[in-house]
Amino acid sequence: MKADPKKLALVVGGIAAYTLAGRALGYRFGFHTPVRCREGHEFETVWIPGVKLTAIDLVVARIQHCPVGDHWSLVTPVRQR
Repeated sequence: MKADPKKLALVVGGIAAYTLAGRALGYRFGFHTPVRCREGHEFETVWIPGVKLTAIDLVVARIQHCPVGDHWSLVTPVRQR
């Protein structure tokens, strides 16, 4: 089964647009992205748009284990000041 180049370009373009928009709004994506869980704990995690390594991706939030409170929670990136 061959990958459709048009579909691949659309997916890559969408991920790039999401990343650029997030950076323009003050969010930092990558290997040391600051995030906050629903209980207010802050920690760093890997957050690469379109890639799910240790979480269930919900586009703008993820369900992930919080190592600070030792629980599973919805986490979101923290906007940089």
